[in-house]
Amino acid sequence: MPVEFNIDISKIDNLKIVIFGSKAIRIVDCRLYKSFDNINEKEPTSDIQWKNKVNLYELDYFNSSNTSGNGFDYKDYAKDNLGIEYTNCMIGKNSYSENWQDYYIDSHYSELQGRIILNYDSRSANYKDSYVKIYGDDNLLYTSGLITAGKEPEPFFINIENIDKLKISFKRYDTIRLVNTYLYK
Repeated sequence: MPVEFNIDISKIDNLKIVIFGSKAIRIVDCRLYKSFDNINEKEPTSDIQWKNKVNLYELDYFNSSNTSGNGFDYKDYAKDNLGIEYTNCMIGKNSYSENWQDYYIDSHYSELQGRIILNYDSRSANYKDSYVKIYGDDNLLYTSGLITAGKEPEPFFINIENIDKLKISFKRYDTIRLVNTYLYK
């Protein structure tokens, strides 16, 4: 079973993490906190949209590239080109066009974090137009590198303070997966 750990590193200057058995062990959802006291704080549960941390897929979108529904499909997990499994996966609906969704976040979040992976089944893909773009209030905030064969998973951390409308867009649903994408207050 997964093992959780909380370690007080408040008086540590240098932190080194060593993993033995690289094919058997994964450290996931690992975070550093400014205060050890905050680690076990409960997140508010009243309104899902304004929690301290929320999965992007939990938010309602108000506009999308698919006129008859959402622009993304959601999966519980996906594998990247190295065979590593991730959770909370977003996949576009249409392979050849741009897939996107607009979310109204009303300046409630300050950071968007996630990871872009090359789909395991498309690990040999070599398209010239596979990318992810993220907009805040119609301004481009982030553009990924080209997602093609051999691409390592690409983490992103985007400042979204004072942003009311967030747009997530990517091309080639068969190639790209957006995983572990969270918004933080």
